[in-house]
Amino acid sequence: MPGTIVQPSVLVGRALPQAYPDGVSPPGPPRADRYSGQYVQSLVPTKHVLADQGSYFIAGMLNGATALQAGISASYSAITYFLALQNTDAPTNPNAKRCYLDFIKFIVSVAGTSGTNLLYNTVLDSNRVPTLSALGTATTGTAYKAPAVNVNMDSGAQPVGQALFPQSTAAGVPPAVSAQSPNARSIVGNGALRNTIVVVNDEFRITFGAADYPYVVIPPATITKAIEPHPPVVIGPGQIFLFSMWSASNATAGNAVSDLQLAWWEM
Repeated sequence: MPGTIVQPSVLVGRALPQAYPDGVSPPGPPRADRYSGQYVQSLVPTKHVLADQGSYFIAGMLNGATALQAGISASYSAITYFLALQNTDAPTNPNAKRCYLDFIKFIVSVAGTSGTNLLYNTVLDSNRVPTLSALGTATTGTAYKAPAVNVNMDSGAQPVGQALFPQSTAAGVPPAVSAQSPNARSIVGNGALRNTIVVVNDEFRITFGAADYPYVVIPPATITKAIEPHPPVVIGPGQIFLFSMWSASNATAGNAVSDLQLAWWEM
């Protein structure tokens, strides 16, 4: 109509719905760890975050300690082992922690004169009873409870993991353990640390859950420093991890090690 003012169209603003990274709408509660801390991408690509919260532990030999004897062993035995880590938390504890293995490291200080290689086996089990002796007592066929420390001096947290180190005599047998349970799981059945005779001062490091590792060529009679990758291992409450070593044809003298270290964290 003449003189009629036409109003402009009303603009409707529409906002897109909020985008959720995981495609969940609405989102659930934020993901948190055992200590109710929110998961974030760490800016420090090392284990210092675990150490800072007092969750990282390491067991090692005493200062200036002599070599630990692994005993004579020419084949795998389900009732002997080289070292172990036992989770002493009770399975009935609702706040029980798990132990996450990081690495095992040792240096060969006595090489078995008749052994032709160095093989290993790892087993996870429950209800295994190791034969133990007092710290500093060299008793054939036994192990001792190795002292473990929290690497964070500001933290007083004590580990639930108990490391067991070898302590048999040079001509003896490896530490003993009770028969395996029906729950036993062999993680590595026949691993090789060395495919030739062991050399004194060989250094081995078994790294758990490594994403990658360097390829190392080991000359037969040359001192070597080798890294062995191993699948990740989680030890629940009341469970035990057993690490066994043997050398084929080992009959006259057993292997011995120094600088033995076992590291893990708990959550």
